[in-house]
Amino acid sequence: MGQISRRSFLSGTVGAVTAASVLYSKSTPIQATSDAIGEEQWTHPKGNTAYNAHFADGVGPTGEITNAWIGHFAGFHERDSVCVVDGTVYGAGDKLAAFDAADGTTQWEFVADVPDGLHGGAVSDVKSPTVMNGVVFAPVRMSIFDDDDPRHAAMVAVDADSGEKVWRIDAPVGAGFSDVTAVDGTIYTTGPDLDGSWDRFVYALNPSDGSVRWRQQSTVPHNSDGRPGHTPVVADGIVVVKEQTGVRALDATSGDVVWEALPDVEDPSVAMVSDGTLFLNNTAGPSIIALDAATGEQQWKQSYKYSRLSIGTTDAKRLYIQIDSDTDDIIALDRTNGNKRWRTSLPQPSKDNTSGKYVLRRGMARVGELLYVGSVGLNPTDGSIVWTQKIKPGAAAGTVLRAVAGGQMYFRDVGMDSRLIVMKGSQTQKGATPTPKPDDTDQQKDNTAEPSQPDDTDKLTVETDSPTEETLTEPSTTKDSPSTASSTATTDSPTEEAPTEPSITKDSPSTDPSTTTTDGPGFGILMTLTGVGVVAWRYLGSS
Repeated sequence: MGQISRRSFLSGTVGAVTAASVLYSKSTPIQATSDAIGEEQWTHPKGNTAYNAHFADGVGPTGEITNAWIGHFAGFHERDSVCVVDGTVYGAGDKLAAFDAADGTTQWEFVADVPDGLHGGAVSDVKSPTVMNGVVFAPVRMSIFDDDDPRHAAMVAVDADSGEKVWRIDAPVGAGFSDVTAVDGTIYTTGPDLDGSWDRFVYALNPSDGSVRWRQQSTVPHNSDGRPGHTPVVADGIVVVKEQTGVRALDATSGDVVWEALPDVEDPSVAMVSDGTLFLNNTAGPSIIALDAATGEQQWKQSYKYSRLSIGTTDAKRLYIQIDSDTDDIIALDRTNGNKRWRTSLPQPSKDNTSGKYVLRRGMARVGELLYVGSVGLNPTDGSIVWTQKIKPGAAAGTVLRAVAGGQMYFRDVGMDSRLIVMKGSQTQKGATPTPKPDDTDQQKDNTAEPSQPDDTDKLTVETDSPTEETLTEPSTTKDSPSTASSTATTDSPTEEAPTEPSITKDSPSTDPSTTTTDGPGFGILMTLTGVGVVAWRYLGSS
């Protein structure tokens, strides 16, 4: 994406159908329960310290998907995420703010001071927050109005309940700090030299006062455009960071180098750690690489012919990746060897869609018994689509799913005039990974073929009101202080070679902007309408 100038800106039937009638033709049923904001712990930009966006016991929305509330932020947003902790949502832009997760009520706001001595017109831009032990940590960049070259970088710590500043550290150079990873009483980040040189370092900081516990010089050069470095991924006592020629694992306590890997790879992006395996996306290939997180030894590597791909999330059995193409296909890989388990095409925009609302296809999380991709819910065992929801995307560069927690989904716009869109379900689902069918580990499925059309009696469409795009009341801001306030599966033998691009029929979704569609591959109703009524009656009678 090209450079964009940064400037300041504000940014009954359902129960019976979901619990009884909605069954998978070859999939494990999703267990729907009552609504829950819950005591969720989505504490980092990708959920947790391992950055894998996986919560097996998390609570996510399902059933009829509707709008809960919408917030707004000023500032330029490219990768900014949110945290959801114990019923409070933390987000950032021109300010750091806390909202009630249930209704979006603003609890407090914090605006970072621009230091004296910067050129006139400099503004502060708070990036993605991280929460640990009642404190919110966030990097801050400061630049001239409509200027892409930041003049100053800072890191702030704010009390999660009151919004009061706990501490702040500053670096007199423009290259920003990365997002923070907070674990076991230490916060980790990459950023500029606090003494003002052009070197970059990996830092372990004391969360109480921001003092440096250790730092390790990085081989990644200073970014002339002020972009922050890659966020450290922390798991099992090691800190994994991107370096100029590969990846490096550091001891989380001392900062000593544990191992270095991939010296011949030009641009690896550290993605996530899961159950002792480090998964990397080598964008120069592209390829997916699995390393032993403790030793750095390669476990497997899969190369692809696509221009780009991204790692989304993982669970106990699969790694989920997305192809950067017109279709944005989702591929599930066996996490033990990289072989394909299934592949699914997401719904494509309709040419005659005049509503301006689309099924979003960016952002991924594996929560409870569902795989969430944009505004699509999939069954992770076979890639069948459970439901879709249309949302009006941001005008600049679209809208991305950033978090799934407490029975709600959280989206952020990319670019200018960023919204925080919160969606809820008529019911929620939670629990561990669904028990697979006996053939789950042996059969590969390709859901990209033209789906067979079932009888009308086998299709279920739940119609909902489209997301309301109301604007929250604009709060006043203060400096450094808070204000109170679908397809038929076919077998495909496993292969470790680059997959070939299948012919894909673009089956456009409904153009009705207020429809949550729940008939999809593997999500048909296995009964006639009479049977549906009987099941619903039994369900209600046993409740």
